[in-house]
Parts: sequence; C-alpha cells; structure tokens
Amino acid sequence: MSSCAAIPQEALSTVARGAVELLGGAESRLLKECDNPECTRVYVDRSRGARRQWCGMESCGNRFKAAAYRARKRKPPALAAR
Repeated sequence: MSSCAAIPQEALSTVARGAVELLGGAESRLLKECDNPECTRVYVDRSRGARRQWCGMESCGNRFKAAAYRARKRKPPALAAR
C-alpha cells in the first residue's frame, strides 16, 4: 500500500479537522448559505463588502441572473404618464 494513500479514517479526520478550524476560527463570520433555495451549499464569502449571493456563478448565480434578465425582457414597457 502506498504511503500517500489515506485510509478512510485519515481522510475523514482531515476533513473534520478543517471543519473545526473553519467553524471555530475568524472566518466563521464569513460563512454564508447560497441564495438559491434549491442549493444546499455553504461558502466562505471573501468578496469585497461581503456581498456575494451565490455559491458560484457557474452553478447558481448564472441561473438567477439569466432568469431575472428574461423576466425583465418579458415585461411590456411601461406606458408614458399623461
């Protein structure tokens, strides 16, 4: 067996250690849930102003932005006030 291959217990231990460090560390305040109601991901928001909304643009963000764009294009233009 290769010395680089981790047994399942070692792998789980590494993941658990990382989770404890993240949840108990200074970055725990940066943890956010994705705004997509169908998504279950949690991410660390290191964006400027901590204004990130989605776990990733390629997975959730693009879907929401495209849907909002389509909804705006479907609406008829507002009639001018008389």
